[in-house]
Amino acid sequence: MSAATESQPLLLKKGQSSDDENTSLRHRTYQVLESTPWEAFTITLIFINVAAFLCSTDDGITRDWQFLLDWVEILTVAVFSVEYVLRFWSVPETPGPAGKEYQGLCGRVRWAVTDVYSWIDLLSILPFYVDLMLPQDLPATQFIRLCRLFRMMRVEGRYLDAFTTFDDIFAENTQLIVASSFVGSTVWIILASLFYLTERDNSDMIWVMLSDAVCIIRASYYTLLNLFGEFPLIDALSTGGRVLGVITSVVAVAVVAIPTGIFGNGFGEKIAARKEQKLEAERAKAAERAIYSDNNDPATDGVYGYHDDAAAGAIDEDFTKFGHHQAPVADTPLARFMANKTPAGNAYATVLMCIMAADVMANAVATLPPLLSDESSRVAQISSAIVATVQLLASAVFLGDLIARSVAASQPGGEGVYSYLTTFYGIVDVLSVVPALLVLFGFSGTSGIVMTLKLTRMLKGERYVRAFTVFDDIFRDNLDVLAVTGFAAVVLWVFASTLMYYAERDNPDEDMRKYYTSALNAMWMTLLNLTGEAPLADYTIAGKLITAVIGCLAVGVFAVPTGLVAAGFSDWVEDQQEKIEEEAKEAAEGEAQLQVGQLQVEGGGSSAPLGAALDPEIDHTTPRHRVYVFVEGLSPLGRKFNIAIIALILITIFQTIFMTVDSICPSDQHCMGDSMGLGIFDLMEMFAVAVFTIEYILRLYSAPELPQYRGRSWPRLQYVASFWATIDALAILPFYLIYFFPVLDEYDNYLRLLRILRLLKMDKYVPSVSLIDDALRLKREGLLVSAYVSTVCWVSFSTLMYFAERKDETMVDCYAEAERFSSVPSALQPDLVLLTGDYPLVDFTTWGRLINVAQIFVGVGLIAVPSGLIAGGFTQLLQERRQAKLQRRKNAATLLQSRIRGHLARMRFRAAVEGAAKLQQERQAMLTARKQRLSGWVRFQKALLRFVQGNTHWGEWYLRLIALLIAVNCIAVVLESEPSIGESDNPIVQPLFDAVEAFSVAIFTFDFVARLCTAPVNASYGTPLNYLTSFFGIVDMASILPWYIQEILVSAGVVFDAGPFRILRLFRLLQLERHVNAFTLLDDVWRGAKGVLKAAGLLAFIVWVGSATLFFLTEQRNECEGVREAFVDIPSSMYYTGIFLGGEWGLIDFTGLGRIVCCFTCIMGIALFAIPVGTVFESFSGVLEEANSGDKKEAEALGSPEPF
Repeated sequence: MSAATESQPLLLKKGQSSDDENTSLRHRTYQVLESTPWEAFTITLIFINVAAFLCSTDDGITRDWQFLLDWVEILTVAVFSVEYVLRFWSVPETPGPAGKEYQGLCGRVRWAVTDVYSWIDLLSILPFYVDLMLPQDLPATQFIRLCRLFRMMRVEGRYLDAFTTFDDIFAENTQLIVASSFVGSTVWIILASLFYLTERDNSDMIWVMLSDAVCIIRASYYTLLNLFGEFPLIDALSTGGRVLGVITSVVAVAVVAIPTGIFGNGFGEKIAARKEQKLEAERAKAAERAIYSDNNDPATDGVYGYHDDAAAGAIDEDFTKFGHHQAPVADTPLARFMANKTPAGNAYATVLMCIMAADVMANAVATLPPLLSDESSRVAQISSAIVATVQLLASAVFLGDLIARSVAASQPGGEGVYSYLTTFYGIVDVLSVVPALLVLFGFSGTSGIVMTLKLTRMLKGERYVRAFTVFDDIFRDNLDVLAVTGFAAVVLWVFASTLMYYAERDNPDEDMRKYYTSALNAMWMTLLNLTGEAPLADYTIAGKLITAVIGCLAVGVFAVPTGLVAAGFSDWVEDQQEKIEEEAKEAAEGEAQLQVGQLQVEGGGSSAPLGAALDPEIDHTTPRHRVYVFVEGLSPLGRKFNIAIIALILITIFQTIFMTVDSICPSDQHCMGDSMGLGIFDLMEMFAVAVFTIEYILRLYSAPELPQYRGRSWPRLQYVASFWATIDALAILPFYLIYFFPVLDEYDNYLRLLRILRLLKMDKYVPSVSLIDDALRLKREGLLVSAYVSTVCWVSFSTLMYFAERKDETMVDCYAEAERFSSVPSALQPDLVLLTGDYPLVDFTTWGRLINVAQIFVGVGLIAVPSGLIAGGFTQLLQERRQAKLQRRKNAATLLQSRIRGHLARMRFRAAVEGAAKLQQERQAMLTARKQRLSGWVRFQKALLRFVQGNTHWGEWYLRLIALLIAVNCIAVVLESEPSIGESDNPIVQPLFDAVEAFSVAIFTFDFVARLCTAPVNASYGTPLNYLTSFFGIVDMASILPWYIQEILVSAGVVFDAGPFRILRLFRLLQLERHVNAFTLLDDVWRGAKGVLKAAGLLAFIVWVGSATLFFLTEQRNECEGVREAFVDIPSSMYYTGIFLGGEWGLIDFTGLGRIVCCFTCIMGIALFAIPVGTVFESFSGVLEEANSGDKKEAEALGSPEPF
């Protein structure tokens, strides 16, 4: 809040002086308008009025409450009108220089015209008076009524700084945002043009209302949704569109990562600055208390603070852990037992957690329809008995736990029974036994109130895990920032909902119009749009524009809380790891001292030196060791062998994938069979099995040379039982099983899918699965805490959705909502998809929508925490491995250098003495001859280079012409794709397009030839070949080559489709890279993050193919025809699975096993998305920082005077 708008006290305290003793009515009016009570009253009135406006768009509400809504509007407008007049009158009382500028009538008018919040105040009341003057329900007045929503902006600036903060972040990261925007826009336009090519003849795609024509403009909206990770028409794409869709989902990771990271990092810096300000304020208060405290007077001890900082810290540590008050524990056996201060108490805590988990599972199983039916089977009756027993046992244990804790609290030194029962844990303990009491009084065990109260039993684990406590601390620490971003999100939500209501309420499609019957109804779908979701796509033109803007804004709005929670939780994990490392270090030191003492006692003070027992030296000349070096890739030939194995693995994987396609390999025939009955795929498989068998035998033979088995007994047997040996065996076992047991041939379709396991063999060459395992181990403390919170929220929301939707008969695709949420277990899988932020289901009841609104905001934090932890752990491990590898290379280089330094020095000195004079003479002669021969051409090359690089006056205009031509060409290509323009019979249109293209190609050809000729004098290339193979050389060729190919084909009389050639002209956009350097930065980013992205890419490929195979196997007998056809073969399954891993679930009705695969894919998708997003942004920020520092140094160098 600025100094001009700070609240001032209405009354001065006795003895208090004021710099401004003006007590005039105008001054007091200004103070009232700026006071805290008036602020609170105004904010309340604003939100009441906005709620009334939203309700006024609903016909059902206005029919019954029109009178009340009108009076709310009249009263609020009256208050705001009076306030505006009073502000206009009292604005000269503004403190500081601004008050002097607003003196008199002219000053007040200046305030009314120039002050932003004056305009907001005016716009908030203007619609009311316009309606009075124009009572007709005209479209213009309906639009003006939207200005009532500007009343929400009255909170901004005066009371919060939400949009101001976003503006500051944008200003501080302008260069990064411009670069990422250029990358995103270029990728968007190119992908839209490619989608236009692949889908222009696809009748299943819905491109635009009231028209079946397709063009790049219409394709760009769907492409933008794909870049946001949304595929509302997932099952309508053609084969080419599916391939492009998978590519788009991968590209979207980088496109979304950078802007998300920008705002997340920007708010992180704001948070750090605010925390530093808070710390400084606390230090100032502590210093002030220290001045007034008397360290020598015990009577003043504890009044202002502790005089002993160490004692104060100790007390804070005892009583304030994780930011919450810890109850005192009585020094009695029972109290220590209940507080887990004994081994038995720890065992009891473990048993209690197990009982809690069993109770949760029993409560979920109790909602299954067979158990609720009156005519249940024998199995259902036994299951009901088991469930009842578990619930009874859990209730008895929880009751005993409550009694024991109450007794422990009542013992001397305890906190007291009342204090215990009024704490969070006491309330949870009481609520955990209430369901059993309600059942005793006649309530059903599966009734809503009983099941809801049973959910609180899961919070009993909080006493031991303290997970929600951590989240609560993060929320408290960032409350001010969350309030700012929350207000911005609410404002955008309300504005966008109202705009979408006006844009879509007359949509011709009933399936679209039903979601926008009122502004209140539109808030549900708009909230999904703000979270990045797009369940619908068939909007009007205005609706598409609004949803596109919403999708762009959603990146910044939800990046902030995601970054806050992830950063706060990561800080907590680091603190916990430091504490664990300190405790482990202390324990190790104590154990070492104990061992030293024992050795001194046993050996008279002498002990054997550490590492005295060394392994025997390895014989490097044995055939077994040579085989080991070969198969492990420790020799040049071995590395080539490993590369060949990787290539063969990939070939066999793709072979297995395509063998599931009926058109390629019918299930009852050999693939592409020849006269011998063997197919190409069969021959490839035989060759691959032979190679993998030889590899397995070689690895088995050299197993004793492996470090982990060296010196052990039965090393080969231990190797056979290892994980990687098992994978190697399973990769070749199906072939031998079918060969030696022909009866198994009927299961060949399933056995051959075991070949997919060969993918895991690649981890030995490019570590990825092992890395993610190490990352999980590294961050397991935080991940366990996050898993507990996620599980509690998941089960809770699934239970609530079960109660909200179990009677909802709305049909969506194959099933009614009541069937999907028929029990808590059946609700777990669809609710997990919803909790991860994707909404393939949107037709919920009112209660279901409200539950999902809460689930959306909770899901932001739940996804942010594991994503940040996994990405951080993955990056940390790769950095450690890279540093270790560099250190080994450095050590090896140092050793090599120490051995050959003398020899090289002697050789260098001899060469310098004997050949320096002769070499200098030859070089001088060559330079002289070259200058005499090429001096004029070289001067021309350099002059031409300065021209094309814009280093001359006319060169600058030339670059502007190039940029203008690129923009004109892109517009021309887009317009030509519109059938009404490109296929027009107008004799002027097409010749105009041809003339623009011919002129552009001429200029671009000149540019290409000029840059090719100047490559030898360009320090960036050096030779024409280097330019041709560079990024810019390829782009320059791609910008002109399609035109020449098209003209050659036309002159040859070849009939062809010129559409792809016209579309390829859009690649000229990449020529703007010379002005922006965005893709160059991305190339540097790729080089900086190559190690992480390669490992993450391999892991993603393994999960992708593995999950697609599992979906193919589990969904063959799905009762829903649409789902069954989607997974008819592995290539089709890979398309859908690739979209699923990106967070978009276009299908959700899976079989029982398919639901388990779905849950696995959901969890893995979070991890796979987190790693590249965090890595790309971190590397992008580092590269940009280096570029900025380089520009700064260059500017300083240019600005500094040259020495004489």
